[in-house]
Amino acid sequence: MYSLGEVEALSKKASKAAGLSWGEAAEVGRAIRSLAKFELPSVEAFTPFLNDLFHGKIYRPITLEELEAKDKPLVGFFLGLHIIDFEFFEPKAEKVKVLRFEKVIQPLTLLGVLLPIVNNGIKVEVFWENFSFSASPTGHERHGRNHNPNLEQSLSVHFSICKEKKLDSFINRIKVKRKDWKNLEELAFKTYVPESKISREKGAGSGDLIDD
Repeated sequence: MYSLGEVEALSKKASKAAGLSWGEAAEVGRAIRSLAKFELPSVEAFTPFLNDLFHGKIYRPITLEELEAKDKPLVGFFLGLHIIDFEFFEPKAEKVKVLRFEKVIQPLTLLGVLLPIVNNGIKVEVFWENFSFSASPTGHERHGRNHNPNLEQSLSVHFSICKEKKLDSFINRIKVKRKDWKNLEELAFKTYVPESKISREKGAGSGDLIDD
């Protein structure tokens, strides 16, 4: 069993090694923590994404135009960042904001990015083939078994106001498959700087301890 803090910290380092910026890596850590809180696949949802990114198997968009290019599938994680930054707005009372997308790779990484807004009193719902999930400050529900597909042909995301602010109770420790944890550790290791005199002078390692 690992604490969510441990999982988030290691995930950030692994994400940076996979090719993300530190800001994006922080989003990965937050997304994994959120998925775990709602009892969804968390580390196992992101390790394929990070491995594919590290080996150049998935397309990493740089601009909005590249993200929205019709000839390439959308990558769930990057799509989630796009929704939060450009598409999401707080829905008006009694109204639902609906977004629909086609050909989404690793859609659970998309859901992980969106889940933190639940803390702001927003209900989030996602739907794809043989799966639906809803989360709000008052609880969450999951239906269907297709919870961690590699590619979905179509999905929709719904946002609405949740009037009740009572927060659901969450877990704080999770089980992680040995292979997934080892995968994160191997990626994270690539960000470590070997200790040397120069690295210590620049802040790596513990440095020299001087007794006054």
